Amino acid sequence: MSRWTDEELRELTTLWPTHSVLQIAKRLHRARAAIRSKARRLRLDGPPPHCPSDDVDAGDLAKRRPLKAANGHGRRRANQTHPSPDQTPGAYVSSA
Repeated sequence: MSRWTDEELRELTTLWPTHSVLQIAKRLHRARAAIRSKARRLRLDGPPPHCPSDDVDAGDLAKRRPLKAANGHGRRRANQTHPSPDQTPGAYVSSA
């Protein structure tokens, strides 16, 4: 992690209001997170950070497909329950 030079700080301050974080990161050869963090620490004013949820129209939510679970089977409905161990096929049955 290299220290910020005075020249880099001046350039960040100058570019911040008019350029994207990605553009500044490429120009200064720094990570995007480093640019955002430094700008926050310097309390730079400028365009607010992009919020993807602002791009979604409330009417579009009904058209969206539900998220799939990690196992790929979709979400469990609220009225579905886990089967009890004695109902599970191939469940271990004790002979004692």
